Amino acid sequence: MPNYSVRIIPGEGPNYEWPINGFVHGRDTAIVAWPGERPEIQSAIPISMMHFMHLHEHRFQIVDNRAVRSQGPILDIVIVPPHSPVAVHIELYKPGCQYLNCYYLYRMAAGIMAAQWVT
Repeated sequence: MPNYSVRIIPGEGPNYEWPINGFVHGRDTAIVAWPGERPEIQSAIPISMMHFMHLHEHRFQIVDNRAVRSQGPILDIVIVPPHSPVAVHIELYKPGCQYLNCYYLYRMAAGIMAAQWVT
């Protein structure tokens, strides 16, 4: 099973950017995957602020929440608490470009959004 690592890193300075893997949306590279794959995405937030991460057009199963491996619920949004990693398995079943983003619009507008291209 492919393993994709997503890390949410707060931007610093006057631009108020919220990059994923060091890149804000529009200056990033899409995550390429194939229908039928169940990649694991690991998300960690190294600051004292939680994010509500939302995946468009697909659903995922929480498999690690606060360092506890389990077969959790199937959702399309997960709360990623500060300093506590969360891992999910994504069920890819729709081709095309979808997005993983923070549910807060002002953070999404500041760059915390990643394109996921399913071919």
